[in-house]
Amino acid sequence: MLQTIIDLFGPALATIVVSLITGLIGWLTLTLRTKLNIDIEAGLRGALHAALETGAGVAASQGLKGPNAVEAAIAHASISTPDAMIALSPSRQVLVNIATAKLQQLAGRVLK
Repeated sequence: MLQTIIDLFGPALATIVVSLITGLIGWLTLTLRTKLNIDIEAGLRGALHAALETGAGVAASQGLKGPNAVEAAIAHASISTPDAMIALSPSRQVLVNIATAKLQQLAGRVLK
């Protein structure tokens, strides 16, 4: 009797188990891919911000101010983090805004 039940439901049960395992593997793959992409993007963002901050410091040490300092900070970031620039594709205005903020932060620290 048990053998008859196994013969009857065995193939269907095997199909269900294989489908569940395949679904689980797919879900795990998607979850890991999403997590790794988020981590990579966060690293690139951090690198870009650090490069803009360094560029702002270099511009300030060279006595640059205003738009010239912003351009120097962006140029430094473009050279030092080309992968971040390509992967993130920040707009020109975003780069200007971040560089300006970094210069303002630097000026605030110098004045305090």
